[in-house]
Amino acid sequence: MLRYSLPILGLTGLIAACGAPDEGLQLDVDALTVTEQDLTKVDIPDADPEGIERSIAMDLADEVVTAVRVVAVVEHSYRGDLRLVLRSPNGTEVVLHDRLGGNQVDLRVDTTFETEFAGEPASGDWTLHVSDHASWDTGRLYGWAIRIFSQPAPDLCAAVRCGNNEYCEVQQPQCIRAPCPPIAVCVNPCATVRCAAGTVCELQQVECVRAPCPPVAACVPVTCTPDDCGPPPPVAPFTCDDGSIGTRVSCEANEQGQCGWNVTVECPDPVQGPFCGSRGNEVYCAVDEYCHHEVSQICGWADAQGSCQTKPEFCTEQYDPVCGCDSQTYSNDCFAHAAGVSVQHDGACGTQWQTQAVRFDTGNPYENDQSDSVTFRAGLNTQRVRIRFTRFNTEQGYDFVTLKDIDGNVLTRYDGNLGPFETEVDVPGAAITVEFTSDYSVTRSGVAIDQIEWAY
Repeated sequence: MLRYSLPILGLTGLIAACGAPDEGLQLDVDALTVTEQDLTKVDIPDADPEGIERSIAMDLADEVVTAVRVVAVVEHSYRGDLRLVLRSPNGTEVVLHDRLGGNQVDLRVDTTFETEFAGEPASGDWTLHVSDHASWDTGRLYGWAIRIFSQPAPDLCAAVRCGNNEYCEVQQPQCIRAPCPPIAVCVNPCATVRCAAGTVCELQQVECVRAPCPPVAACVPVTCTPDDCGPPPPVAPFTCDDGSIGTRVSCEANEQGQCGWNVTVECPDPVQGPFCGSRGNEVYCAVDEYCHHEVSQICGWADAQGSCQTKPEFCTEQYDPVCGCDSQTYSNDCFAHAAGVSVQHDGACGTQWQTQAVRFDTGNPYENDQSDSVTFRAGLNTQRVRIRFTRFNTEQGYDFVTLKDIDGNVLTRYDGNLGPFETEVDVPGAAITVEFTSDYSVTRSGVAIDQIEWAY
């Protein structure tokens, strides 16, 4: 429905007598209300394009313009010097009069605009700019008035469908050449929020005292149900030492807040410690004890019986490495015993290698502008890798084999005619990427890998 800001009884009587003394050159106060008119008489600077500005504030919140009617009266001895411009709260400017009329005196403008301001916010300061662009003749703004035809602003967000954790907000864009109409934008407050593990960001509505508030981002615990996780995975049951089943399958949220099945094994605390006997002589230590073997007994592997000793509660920090019976290196024998392990021998455990058969071949010969990449992963905790090249012949300085870690960091690079050879590199992350690149010119017989060894 079309709405009007305030009634105008009749604008034909705005000028009682144009060119008459002050009591005749006036706006019809019966036709306009105080909020729509400005009857302050203001002198217009002579030959000054900056001129004067007068504003009328309109309180039409949540309304948009359908039409505008403006009336202005200027007392001046040479109408052709004058320029009048109306500016909306949104910044749109429309010329009302531009130095027309020659040597006629005084000026009355009464104009209605139906399209120039349509759709703009109606509320705010509407400004009249009056300027004199020639010397000698002078005058003053006698008064002006404005009437805004308006209607409720459309709900721009009504047809917008935002994604998860987004809400629609009407925003005023900034345009370079002209004012822009408001636009509906999907806002995601969760985009910059980092939630802790087991929580997820979601929008929550808050209550404001004076006006509705937009939703805010909040980290909330993730609650998962079996329906969220889907069909449970097939899991082989784990039998605990006391004969009970220790396998537990539960629907839980991961660190990213995604629901999934989590498989754990929970067994009752043991009622007895490790076996410490020999063939035909079953001896078990207490829970707080470990089975001690002398070094000469090689961890009881030759069926030697050990002795139960209490696990130490405190150990000194000196570094005197030993190799435990679990083939792990400990800082000293006290730390091994505290872990419930007897000592296999003095000194750190020796490095062992696990061999992995692989295949990487660039072709013989390789092609111009060729790019091949493959990532190999260890099946154990490792920090070093040995690669066996059965063939290596590339154009030196132009075609390369690059080794990278799991994060893409370059570890080393090879080129030229190296023939069959092996290389060892430290690889944090238990994975290595082999990347081959060639340029657009000479090609060679290329590169082939058939074996990788991982150190542990």
